[in-house]
Amino acid sequence: MLGSAPLVFNGKFLTNDLTGVHRVAFELIHACGRLRDEGNGADAPMEIAVPSNAILPRWHAAQTLDRFRIMHGVSHGHTWEQLELPWRARGKVLINLCNLAPALKKKSITMIHDAHVFNVPLSYSFRFRSFYRTTIPLIGRFHSHIVTVSRYSQAEIVKHKIAAPEKISVVHNGVDHMLRFKADYDILDKLDLRLRTYVVGLSSDQLHKNIGLLLRAFCDPRLRDVRCVLIGQDRRQEFMQAGFSVPENIVFSGPLSDDELRGLLEAATATVCPSTTEGFGLLPLEGMVLGCPAIVSRRGSLPEICGTAAVYVEPHDAEGWVAAIAHFCRHGDDREAYAQRGRVQAGKFTWSLAARHLLDLCDRMTAAQRPPRGVLRGV
Repeated sequence: MLGSAPLVFNGKFLTNDLTGVHRVAFELIHACGRLRDEGNGADAPMEIAVPSNAILPRWHAAQTLDRFRIMHGVSHGHTWEQLELPWRARGKVLINLCNLAPALKKKSITMIHDAHVFNVPLSYSFRFRSFYRTTIPLIGRFHSHIVTVSRYSQAEIVKHKIAAPEKISVVHNGVDHMLRFKADYDILDKLDLRLRTYVVGLSSDQLHKNIGLLLRAFCDPRLRDVRCVLIGQDRRQEFMQAGFSVPENIVFSGPLSDDELRGLLEAATATVCPSTTEGFGLLPLEGMVLGCPAIVSRRGSLPEICGTAAVYVEPHDAEGWVAAIAHFCRHGDDREAYAQRGRVQAGKFTWSLAARHLLDLCDRMTAAQRPPRGVLRGV
């Protein structure tokens, strides 16, 4: 695998709380370091560059950053990422895993998770989508290589002319991080839940997440004894202010620890993902790897990621969602069959495999840029 090409990971995500995109960055870096430590050929020097406001003590809890040399910056925000980071990464391969990166740092591999700002612009504020619509194509044009998380996202990136198809590689996410946590079943008591009487979805008011569909479905009398737990920051008040009617059997969990999430998923009937598009879709697979089956829409990357192991319902078919959820709640044998299929499907997505693909890309990029023998390197 890698020879002596030094790698620098963009650690700007270490200034924030853990989100889905940040989870991907954290787990990929963790897996790259583990491959190197296990002597699996990933012997290149690896560093993490961080801005001055990085919150390293909290991230150190996972004992991941101890594997790397940390390069501390003197600035933060866009100034650090666009000006200081390229200078600190000069002569090295810069790996950016959270969509954004120094736009003109050519010797970079950058992960663009999706093209949502182009295909579902109303999910984002005007300021956010304007910034991303300007910056992402620059990254796609100038960086050495683009990585994305699904073949669906690859096609969308090409469709919106962000990068040429030959410049894009797919590195699927892993989900085996869930097996690292210890299930905390106390979360059921905290949320007043009982085993196999609830489903789990994401709490998000983004238009493409389509949570309004779940709110309508759970008004149906057939689901009166079933609860829908929505995990994340958005609360009941935010949805009500946005004009949604929120039935009483919707439970908002608020932020959860990794251990609480594992406990919640293991005891659930299913995960539900009615999104009209997804770049990858972590939650359904996070549930699958723990034996919690998934009910998902046949949109975006979800068919690619979930394969034949999920139940599919059209994203605007409220009747279909009610029927699918009610069926799993009343037919334990069918639920168990999908749980077994889900474990097999989720087992195909590991962070070690993702890290190997990423490091192989770094190796090929470095080899392509290496001057022929006898030719002096540029300064």
